[in-house]
Amino acid sequence: GVKLDQNIFITTKLEEAVAGAKVIIGAIPFKALESLMQELKDLVYMEQIFCSTTKGIDDKSLKVTTEIIEENLICKVAALSGPSFAIDLVNKTDIAFMLGSKDKEAIKEIKELFKFPNIKIEETEDVIGIQLAGAVKNAISIGAGILESQGASESTKAKYLTDGLINMSFVLIKRQKRLYLL
Repeated sequence: GVKLDQNIFITTKLEEAVAGAKVIIGAIPFKALESLMQELKDLVYMEQIFCSTTKGIDDKSLKVTTEIIEENLICKVAALSGPSFAIDLVNKTDIAFMLGSKDKEAIKEIKELFKFPNIKIEETEDVIGIQLAGAVKNAISIGAGILESQGASESTKAKYLTDGLINMSFVLIKRQKRLYLL
């Protein structure tokens, strides 16, 4: 059990959750994104910031989370990517995030929310790149976990990681026609 901060309130009502919020943190499964956007359409306004932690790439369009959000909502949009785990936030373990947005004010507001001694946030304008890399990284991590659980050799795990990084490069280049060092 985790004890929540007294400033955190829990609600099952979406209107209550977003009303008056300066920043909305969206941490939902990718498959639920489209339906959430439909529910939020009339609840979110231009001055708000929607910061997505959701990882995923649409199978058909190759769109990432923030592109889907921008198509549906009128607010400012950002993406926050790990590698990090919720339990590390709770335990105040040192962690780092990459924060991407084309809106400098959105970056400033989100960084202020996560301003703690154990959290380091790096900024980028390459919002799509960090989401593509994050989604592919998650797939690689799942495979690595399977290899580890099966007792694979170090060479096999290294080959898998190398192939995963090459595939990540291919995805970034195919989708963006360029490759940045992230």
